[in-house]
Amino acid sequence: MKRLVAFFVLITAVGLIAHGVPAPRLMWKGYLTELQTKLPEYDIQIDSVVLGLSHKPVLMVSGIQIKSKANADRLDVGLLRVELGQIAGWRRGEWVVSDLKLKGLRSIKTTQQDCEGLPIRCWHSMPMRVWAQARLMLENENKNSQGETRKFHIQNMEWEQVEFLNQITQMPGSEFGLSVEELKYKSPVQSGMFSDENGTGALSAGIKLSDSSKASAPAPQQKPNQLYVSIRAKQALLNHAPNSSGVNSEAWKFDEVESDFTGNWLSGPSSYPWSGSVAVGSLILRQDGNDPFLKLQASELRTYISRLDSPADHQAAFSSRQIEGGLPAQDFLFKQAEWTFTHENAEAWTFDLLLKQARNLNDTTTAEITPATIPGSEGTPAQAQTRVLGCEVSTSYWFWQDGWFRQQSSQPKANSEKPLSGVWCKK
Repeated sequence: MKRLVAFFVLITAVGLIAHGVPAPRLMWKGYLTELQTKLPEYDIQIDSVVLGLSHKPVLMVSGIQIKSKANADRLDVGLLRVELGQIAGWRRGEWVVSDLKLKGLRSIKTTQQDCEGLPIRCWHSMPMRVWAQARLMLENENKNSQGETRKFHIQNMEWEQVEFLNQITQMPGSEFGLSVEELKYKSPVQSGMFSDENGTGALSAGIKLSDSSKASAPAPQQKPNQLYVSIRAKQALLNHAPNSSGVNSEAWKFDEVESDFTGNWLSGPSSYPWSGSVAVGSLILRQDGNDPFLKLQASELRTYISRLDSPADHQAAFSSRQIEGGLPAQDFLFKQAEWTFTHENAEAWTFDLLLKQARNLNDTTTAEITPATIPGSEGTPAQAQTRVLGCEVSTSYWFWQDGWFRQQSSQPKANSEKPLSGVWCKK
């Protein structure tokens, strides 16, 4: 009888350990202290850590709170669950994350001004910095058989209730944000105990964009600024290789990228219903080392937008055969681009475009346009010109007013009925 009781106690204990048991603070306090030392400008707190031990160990971290000591920026995470493919990781010589779940993340970024004209100041750097330091710590924790740091390979990932919110301190109650209601990702490489299975990866996401920074007190009949975006893509394999400077790079290649959006957005005193789509034949994102910037290459971009209250008079399309650039706020080059929109003298223009982003308050964003001929297109090659975002005197103005694109030779006037946004002046 005692042996039977001991057996059941053992089975119960094993089950509890496999399912997850709280880890004593002494086990993980050293990692928290090291992370705090590497990020002294933040105050980092963790409520609990739970471990599940099996052939696929599970780590669950809940109640993560990170606050900036300099301002009101903060990052809260409800739950981070990481499942490791331990045997596959030993075989590959890297960290194989068979399943990663992120739930209840809320990042708040404060700024004294909005992001128009200089979006880099509204970039959420705190989540990126914390992730980069945590990943570096884990990569250096164990070396592979060649003595190199162990890299991360995420096989499956799921996000729920993830929000990035920007608040303008000089305008109380004014904020804009991006909410990932659900995101699912599957890597094209699925690593098992004894071998890897190569296939096609997949990415899908549902995202909500909201903005109250342009109208602190909208009229009662107006709907709030909200756009709902869906994204779908297939991920293809891409061999990692050092860049031209010899720095190791991480790269991701997505094919058949499709996105649709719909919703209401405020434009001056009126709110308009919008619908549109974006399609990309191929997209490559590359990150060099611990560089916080992403380099981007894309081909066969096609975009379309329509204002649903009067679609016959409010449709626009933009396409580009090739794109090169970087995020955030890096320069972009669009090759063999075509642009058309409905107005009194509608026509399509074909061109190459170099968009130079402003990186500080003393810089200006410029657009250098050169004519291009696209085989099979009926568009007219655009005139060579340089446009500046924002100016006082010019002979030609492109701008956004009263919910649509405008162009005229006289200086546009802003008023309470038709405020201006994004004026591009011919240099």
